[in-house]
Parts: sequence; C-alpha cells; structure tokens
Amino acid sequence: ENMQINKRDISIDVLRGIALLSIVVTHVLPPAIVWQFFDFNVCLIVFISGVSFSLHSNPKIDVGFFVKRFKRILCPTWIFLTIYFGAIAVSELLLRGSLQMNPYEIAKIYLLQSNWYVWVMRVFLLTSLFSPLTMSLYKYIGIKGIYVFGVLSLVVFEFYHIESNISFWYFLTMTIPYIIIFTFGFVTRYCSKSIILTLMFISFCVYAIYYFKINNSSDILLITNDFKTPPLLYYTSFGLFCSYLLWLSKDNITKFLQFLRIDSYFSWISQHTMWFYLIHIPVVTFANSKIVSGGGKFLFTLFFTSLVLYLYLLAIKFFVSQIKSDKALYNIKLIFLG
Repeated sequence: ENMQINKRDISIDVLRGIALLSIVVTHVLPPAIVWQFFDFNVCLIVFISGVSFSLHSNPKIDVGFFVKRFKRILCPTWIFLTIYFGAIAVSELLLRGSLQMNPYEIAKIYLLQSNWYVWVMRVFLLTSLFSPLTMSLYKYIGIKGIYVFGVLSLVVFEFYHIESNISFWYFLTMTIPYIIIFTFGFVTRYCSKSIILTLMFISFCVYAIYYFKINNSSDILLITNDFKTPPLLYYTSFGLFCSYLLWLSKDNITKFLQFLRIDSYFSWISQHTMWFYLIHIPVVTFANSKIVSGGGKFLFTLFFTSLVLYLYLLAIKFFVSQIKSDKALYNIKLIFLG
C-alpha cells in the first residue's frame, strides 16, 4: 500500500512539473501554434492543486489554515518582488541617475491586481482560501452535484463576466473559473475512468466548437490564450481536456520519465513550485530581450532557472541548519522552500 501511495505522489509531482515547464514554454513567446499546444498549463497546475488537497484527510480548518496559505503564497511573492524591483531600481539609479519605474503599477503587482507574471499567485491564493468550501460542497452535494454546479458556473461566467479592466472586482471574479477547475481536480480521485473519459470528451467538444466558431470569422489563428483574461470557455475547456487527458496518462508518463531517468527532476521542481516560478521571471525576461532566439530561449530559461534554484536551495538549507528554534524553522521552510 505504501508503494502505491509513493507512486501516486510521484505521478502527481510529474503532472505539476509538466505544468511548470509548459508555463515556461508559453513565457518564451513561441509561435501561436506552439503556444496553443501548451496553453493548458495554469489550468493543469490548479487542477493538480485540487487533487493534492483531496489527499489531505480532513485538514483542520481554523485561522491557522488560512495564515499558512498566506505565508506560503504571499510571503515568497513579496520577498521576490522586493528583491526584483529593488535590483531594477538600483540599476536604474546607477545607469540613468533617476527612477523610471511607476510606483502605482508596482503597488498593483504587489497586491496581485495586475496581469504581470505574479497574477497566477492570486489564483493560487484564492483557490487555496476557497478550498474548505470545495470540501463542504463535496460533502453536501456529491460528485454529480459538483459537476452540475461547476458546469453551470462556467456557462454563467461565459455570458455574465466583467470584461478585462483594472478594477478589484475584475481581478477577483476572473478567478471563479479557476476555483471551479480546482473543485473538479478535488473530486477527480473519486471518479471512475468512464466518468473522466466522458468529461474529457465533453471538454474537447466544447473546445472544438469554440475553435471553429472563433476562427471561422478571423483572418489570424486565435488561440485559447486570447480568451484567458478573463478565462472563458474556449480557454477553460481546452485546459480541462488536457488536464483529464494527462491525469488518465499520468502513470504511463511517469514510467516513461523514469525510463529516461528524469522523473526526479520533475519531482524536484514540483516540490519547489513557488520558487521555481518566481526565479524563472527574471530569467525569462532576460531571455526574451533578444539575448537568445527560438527554442534556445526555452532551454536557456530552463537551465538558468534550475541552476539558480539549486544554488538558492543550497543557501537556504545551509541557513536552516544553523537555526535551533522549531517555530522559526517551520516558518522559514514554509516561506523559502515552497
């Protein structure tokens, strides 16, 4: 039984690793057709977060539950942003003698009220804060109820949503489809293969209908990413289709990666999702500034993100080894090793 649990955990780590690498692919700004192929990334990572939450048997829902989520998501983000924008400010002062940065824009990024790279942290934060509600919904309305409620919510959101703007309510409400995807991920472990195949087929049909409807009247290829802010059905149906497909294939993918002996790399980046994502931001920004081109941008970003993460973890683990207080140790691990 223990071997099965370990195997299951590795396959979940592998899927989260695939989602992270897919995010890197889209962030190096590839051609539209390549971008489309990997545009399931955020949906998959949210879906897997839902699966992971379902593995916790009856977590204690109290103030500490919410404080832990704030520490794990907001603290690393704010620490990173302070270092990142601090470095930019110093370089601007040294090179130009004045600051070019917009304080209002930076404040919005800190508050996750922006479409800049850390917008995904808002999704992580809100889906994790809503996770107790997901658990309650499952207890009271069951799997069928969850799917009926979820599908109706996505359809209602399609027709009644706030169009992209800079208001607080826009940024809050655009997280609703991700909360639904998290909820679908939460109940997936309790679903039979036939139910998952049915959901996968429905998701694909919705995606295909929207693909032909949208691109039939357009001169250029409109990919799902063009319908991501806010996340509409064209985008979420593709994300769900790929998430279900990868979920059903997870054991075979894991075996293949074990055969290639790279499964441990996927587990490693999965265990440090927060800092892998944050560290990739300056690296991918550098790669996109015409330093490298084509597929080289992806390899450049992946190599240097992994290298910096490795060195960063060595430094943190050395620092951790010097600390005696259990409480301080717990908080440092929660914030700096996530």
